[in-house]
Amino acid sequence: MPIVLTFILTALLLLGCSESKSPTQYTINGRTVAVANYSGGAGTLSLINLDDNTLQANVVGVGNTPNDMIYRNGKLYVINSISNDMNIFNISSNSTLSLQKTVSLSDSGGNSPQHFAIAGDKMYISNFVTDDVTVYNLNQNKITRQIPVGSGSADVKVVGNEVWVAVSQYNSDMFTFPDTGYIKIISPVTNSVVDSIAVATNPQFMAIDGQGRVHVVCTGNYLDKMGKIYIINPVDRQIVQTLDIGGTPAEIVISSSGSAFVAAGGWFGDGLIYRYNASTGEILNGFAKPILSHIGASRIVCTGGDTVMVSCSEWGGGQFVDQFVGTQRIASFEPGDGPGAMVLITER
Repeated sequence: MPIVLTFILTALLLLGCSESKSPTQYTINGRTVAVANYSGGAGTLSLINLDDNTLQANVVGVGNTPNDMIYRNGKLYVINSISNDMNIFNISSNSTLSLQKTVSLSDSGGNSPQHFAIAGDKMYISNFVTDDVTVYNLNQNKITRQIPVGSGSADVKVVGNEVWVAVSQYNSDMFTFPDTGYIKIISPVTNSVVDSIAVATNPQFMAIDGQGRVHVVCTGNYLDKMGKIYIINPVDRQIVQTLDIGGTPAEIVISSSGSAFVAAGGWFGDGLIYRYNASTGEILNGFAKPILSHIGASRIVCTGGDTVMVSCSEWGGGQFVDQFVGTQRIASFEPGDGPGAMVLITER
């Protein structure tokens, strides 16, 4: 979801909302996409079974305003931007989903954690409000470091033996984005920023292609600065290509066939999805010829080949997850209020 919209949601949430309670257990059968729903701030999880295309909506509470999820080694991690915490769910050998514990990510309650990635035994969590990255040690089950990176930090990716963080330098006093954003590179050895790469306005999301290159989505300022994609060689940290894809692109995934799909908003009329060749940079579906979805395409996940699922949320209207194979929409699901982050879970 764009930062501007996140701030609007945050303001509404501060007026008061309650966190939903979690059932003890829930069973996952087969390949499943977990969908985190805003749900009026309470936060719920819905499950879409890809084997039989069935939906189980709002099966468990996940926390106040879930913004990102990771599935790893039989555990589902969910971070929440307003309750400033992380819920860890265990998926047992018989595919039973249960809440293991809730971890506070802030002593003061105001970090606004956004995105995270896992490097070895460490989790790196970007914080939008406090302008830093939290290091959480999974073995010690505690926060071990706060790393300053600059204002408006967003997506986090593990690139080789480094952690890359998208930082927009958002000015919260003026509600503006500077022309230049940055990718801050953290060494997990020293837990410090070791380099910085300048990119375009408002870098939000990243993906890694089959050549190991990093694709950085710069969303623009939602006014007169349009979206760009920067493709970076992580070996020498040089920008090898810039794509003027246009619009306000958001989350990106790159399929095994080398197609890059980008959820690109579309808040009036139709939702928009962009597509380009990740290897050559050829724009196949950009601002002038997008793939159409339900309104408000903001998050996306690849489930195999060129099949993707896209979260679409219309203000005061429909709430959908659309399923596409290439440019063809083949199914739509209604998972709950405000679907956002998604992750593919494979049965253990």
